[in-house]
Amino acid sequence: MRGVSALLLGFLLCGQSLSAQQAPLMLVYQERVPASNPEEDPNLPIQAPLTAFLNEIRKVRVEWYQPGHPAVQQVLQARGLAPSRAEQPDTSLLMQVARAMGATYMLTVRCTNGKKGQIQYACTLWQLGRRTPLWQSEGIQQFTDETYQNALMSLLRTLAMRMNQEAFADLPTLPEKPQPPPTPQSQPPSLPADTPQKRLEQLIREGRLREAIAPLRTLINQEPTNLAYRLQLIQIYRQLGLEGLAAQAVDDALALFPDDETLLNLWARSLQESHDPPQVIEALQHKLRENPASSTLRLHLFDALLAAGRTDEAETVLSPFQNTDLPEVRWREYLLQGAKRRYAITGEPVQGFGEQAGLWWTIVSGAFTDFANEILDLRRLASDPAPNWKQLRERGEKLVQQILEFGQWVGRMQPDATLQKPYQHVRFGAQLLGQSAQHMARYLLSRNNEEAEQAATLRIEALRELESAQPKPE
Repeated sequence: MRGVSALLLGFLLCGQSLSAQQAPLMLVYQERVPASNPEEDPNLPIQAPLTAFLNEIRKVRVEWYQPGHPAVQQVLQARGLAPSRAEQPDTSLLMQVARAMGATYMLTVRCTNGKKGQIQYACTLWQLGRRTPLWQSEGIQQFTDETYQNALMSLLRTLAMRMNQEAFADLPTLPEKPQPPPTPQSQPPSLPADTPQKRLEQLIREGRLREAIAPLRTLINQEPTNLAYRLQLIQIYRQLGLEGLAAQAVDDALALFPDDETLLNLWARSLQESHDPPQVIEALQHKLRENPASSTLRLHLFDALLAAGRTDEAETVLSPFQNTDLPEVRWREYLLQGAKRRYAITGEPVQGFGEQAGLWWTIVSGAFTDFANEILDLRRLASDPAPNWKQLRERGEKLVQQILEFGQWVGRMQPDATLQKPYQHVRFGAQLLGQSAQHMARYLLSRNNEEAEQAATLRIEALRELESAQPKPE
């Protein structure tokens, strides 16, 4: 009997151990900008609030980087690096420290005071084993002297929510830690006051979102300028599918915070989900005239114009960002090059974002279809009774060059997790399409029917890859 009890105890302990290990560990490092004035540190205090917001989503365990951590010292010794390197680690060193700690993810965050009334931020999430970032976000959050604290809290909460939705969507949400029962020798602690904040927290923990609306509205009435409460209400409305109420809540918040980039982003998304493209463009243009400094509105307007095929207007809208090296802007410049067929323009790799998956697909599929039709057209013209072989050969050689440049343009993209599979199909399809064009060019030179047949086969295979890359409807 004792053996059975010991065995059961072993299973229980093992189960507890496995449960504790369900949440992957994420190492977090705050990149700090050197202070030009010793009395004014531009780096904002984000550790406590960001940890709290990340703990709320219950997807990962959070541990902040510390130069004196044993894992850091272990990596420094293994690489023969000076101890001073621990103070300003690069990405490579951070990844090795994360691996030594048994972490699955590594997050770098930079959050600083920019120009007056601006918080500048940049986040990069890495997953160990991946060569490219799993998730990135960079931008500017506007605020006034009165709303600085709310703006910072709103930004950090939004970043945690976005990571939850865009990077950790497939991870299980862990249950709350169970509270140990009171022992007979000790008195149970006194119950906390029944406040709207306590009721709200408990209802959200229990997943009773609809009931959480009432205490949250009470808190908003008590603190109308608390942006974090208003964003939480908008999120709950959207989770419940109450899009009309969510849109109204966004409008109410914008009346108080007209320059807040998070709210403007929510407003633009709601607009795109509920209106036709011409109405979306007109409304975004009007809103941008009211908020000319908003980068969020400008990027949304660019997306809408490019999706409508109005590439010249889209290029004009993007022009104020010419000297800006933000990933979101470089991604739009890349899409514009594709839409205007400027494949010969070279540049560094560009991070691709799944939010514009439909736009990227439209641009790529349009080019694919045109190239495939040109290959077919060359074969048809070569079958005429008296083809102009010189002209056809020139067209064939030009097509090979165009598809080669298109393939190089495709290869510059570094897709996020959402675009990874479609990108692989498109890149392989572009290679097949290039091979098809080369066989067609050789056929036009040698008039060997085997070359034409090979071109036709590769063309069909390329189009199949394109079809596999098409985003699936939700």
